[in-house]
Amino acid sequence: MKQHLIFVAVLSLFTACGTQSDEFNSLSSHGLKGNVMSVKTMCYYAKERFGEAEKLRMLYYYHSNYQLPLFPAYLEEYNEDGNIVKMTTYNEDGIRQSLVKYEYMGNNQIALESFDSTGELNYSYKTEFENGIPIHRVSFEKHKSGTTEKDFEFEGTRIKSYNTYNDTVLISRTENSFYKNKLSESITIDTAENIIQQQHTKWTEAGQLLNHKIISDGIEKVVINCDYNSEGFLAQYTSIGDWCSEANYTFKYTSFDKQGNWIERVIYSKEKVCYMEQRIIEYF
Repeated sequence: MKQHLIFVAVLSLFTACGTQSDEFNSLSSHGLKGNVMSVKTMCYYAKERFGEAEKLRMLYYYHSNYQLPLFPAYLEEYNEDGNIVKMTTYNEDGIRQSLVKYEYMGNNQIALESFDSTGELNYSYKTEFENGIPIHRVSFEKHKSGTTEKDFEFEGTRIKSYNTYNDTVLISRTENSFYKNKLSESITIDTAENIIQQQHTKWTEAGQLLNHKIISDGIEKVVINCDYNSEGFLAQYTSIGDWCSEANYTFKYTSFDKQGNWIERVIYSKEKVCYMEQRIIEYF
């Protein structure tokens, strides 16, 4: 379950997750060009041989812990508005490991359902709108001790939720703010009005992740930074902090389709070839 929640947390940084505007769609956030219908990505271990990257076996596990999300294989499906409606991850044997479904009103993501490898619902939320304004959200989460349902209150561009122990004792509240339709700030406050945890996120004008920080007890526990090249493709990804493994990835793009989307890239860690990703992109 912990790995599943980390998966949702990391995935939310790379997909549309807000409610307050229609400025971003998933294609722009993912750096995709054209009227994309689906993207299937396969990730392989790689090494350098004779001065070139050589593909090895397929990745055999999901890299979590707030690092760059890398899966053996995953399929993203989009609607004609350019928003992702389904993401399915697979292991190296092609067996489905997780499924996330999205529902929209325009570019505003109003519902999400996340399923595990058995097809069981682990997490979901749904947002109600009135005259295009979000007014209420309910979430469902499954964990070892049972299930938790939360109600969220909207105040303009802020969302409040209340965290309880054993579903009865109030222990804290969380307030989220958005930049366009992307989560920009999340603050958790205890009943004595002390800040327990803060999350700050910055985005590019296209809706791509620039910087993400998690601060707990005044200490930066997670710091993620991303840089992009002139084509809008991810060029460098770094992460550091007590709650995540240190990572420093750079990206070289080696093949493109007719629309200008990359279909092969090589990932380097500390200047050494470590992974290769290949994509199959279909269009409407």
